[in-house]
Amino acid sequence: MDKTNPPVSATAYRRQRQIEDCLYENLQQRPYTSVSISDLCHQLGISRKSFYNYFPDKDTCFRAIISRKLHTCILRLSSDLPENTTEEAAIAYYLSYWKEEKGLFDIIVRNNLLSLLMDQCIYFLREEDQSILPFLNTPRLKADAFVLSGFVTLQVTLILQWYLQNFSTPLDEMVRTYQRLVYYPLISRS
Repeated sequence: MDKTNPPVSATAYRRQRQIEDCLYENLQQRPYTSVSISDLCHQLGISRKSFYNYFPDKDTCFRAIISRKLHTCILRLSSDLPENTTEEAAIAYYLSYWKEEKGLFDIIVRNNLLSLLMDQCIYFLREEDQSILPFLNTPRLKADAFVLSGFVTLQVTLILQWYLQNFSTPLDEMVRTYQRLVYYPLISRS
């Protein structure tokens, strides 16, 4: 699903990020369907061919944005939290990260991109990110597509519901809900 061409140099990496950032900025202001590849190329001063060197289409570019945010979340979890962090603290940190990413959920909800988000989350956990498995301490995410799909669906639904409530539910209550609905069922079945 994620068909981005890996950048081969620091310059290529910067260009890919510029394209992603340009799309993200546009989507904060305009509907998904009204942002064209031509618009992005014009704003960045690049050719369509240059865009296609990095992404085969706009959906893939948006998937790369989602993957970057997921990767940042996991990187922060693995680097910012001490090794002896309680599960409650880790879950609170995780949920707080997504609360900070309100702009992403604004784009997803406003443009009805939930299925794209879910697909990319599943792909990311299955194919890209190896560090999530030790954090969750369960190999079933990789081994069982149904468990992985259910895990992602529960997580995204829970966070999306929190977003739709304008994050009004207190964080400690969200942590308990996450433990009850997402974390404990997954760990107890491993």
